[in-house]
Amino acid sequence: MAEGVAMQGTFTILFTDLEGSTDLRVRVGDTTANEIINLHDELVRSRLEIAGAVETKSLGDGFMALFTSANQAIQAAISIQRAIEDHNRASPAMTLSVRMGLNSGDVTQSSGDAHGTAVHAASRVADKAQGGQILVSKVVQDLAGTLGDTRIVDRGLFWLKGFPDRWRLFEVLWRDKGDTERVTRETRAASAAAFDISAARAQGPVVGRAKELEAVTQQLLATSTTGLRAVVLEGEAGIGKTRMLEATAELASNQEQPFWVLEVSADEELQGPFLLFRSLLTSPQM
Repeated sequence: MAEGVAMQGTFTILFTDLEGSTDLRVRVGDTTANEIINLHDELVRSRLEIAGAVETKSLGDGFMALFTSANQAIQAAISIQRAIEDHNRASPAMTLSVRMGLNSGDVTQSSGDAHGTAVHAASRVADKAQGGQILVSKVVQDLAGTLGDTRIVDRGLFWLKGFPDRWRLFEVLWRDKGDTERVTRETRAASAAAFDISAARAQGPVVGRAKELEAVTQQLLATSTTGLRAVVLEGEAGIGKTRMLEATAELASNQEQPFWVLEVSADEELQGPFLLFRSLLTSPQM
């Protein structure tokens, strides 16, 4: 495509995102983090080239790629995830976790970039994925057709930032059945232990969050005298929210009058009313 010349067409857009890149730099330092990120870039870019992406753009912590076929785009995503899994098994000290989202629609290409509502939607779909997960919109699922032994399962309705209506998203189950069941068990076990204060942790200290930790400490102290308090933690993916939650749980459990720490979660798939309260009441920790 000639530089500066705008071209339009219908494509399937794939977004990839290296999960926790900011936290990675805090934990291992810039030098090691750069090595891991460069390795990630080479691995993902090579698979996109092999898969025949018509255009690829680096986004710093991930990539955007265009494909003329939804099936082709899904196969590229699967190839990347399998290559990452192979790498993680061979190099456990330099593991990678990548999330992916796909959408199809009209795209305008210009000066090595891509624009359009479909592009923004693909990015938002990727935002809803977790590390190791491939999520696709319904139009991608419809266009992809059969994928051999690979299954696509309905994950429900999601709000995508900037879009007025909920989107139905599907997950591509790229592992074989045995591996999928194993990963599901491991994920559930890790989730159940996430706020077990007595569990041994391999986490390092919280760096660069002295002000936030002091604010949490003050709220905990105020709770004993003024009653119920609420602290909201927000930020972009990879900024270290999970580590801050763990630090908050540790602070709460180490007070002179320790707090009881329980974990509940919201559900974008809207599986019923009052989910937070139901989760709390049915928690095995209760």
